[in-house]
Amino acid sequence: MLTSRELKAADPDRAGTLNKKEFLTVIEQRSRRADADRDGTLDARELGTRPGRSLTRLLR
Repeated sequence: MLTSRELKAADPDRAGTLNKKEFLTVIEQRSRRADADRDGTLDARELGTRPGRSLTRLLR
């Protein structure tokens, strides 16, 4: 779930919607924030952090 502020930030064309590329950019940004050890993967510990929970909420 995105807040209205996050949607505006992720929507450069200001269409009020996210296309596939814009949505995947948000997923990538949140994945990077959640990857605390920077190994390119997310483990259960990382998914349990605040950035990890933010990512999993978005993917529901």
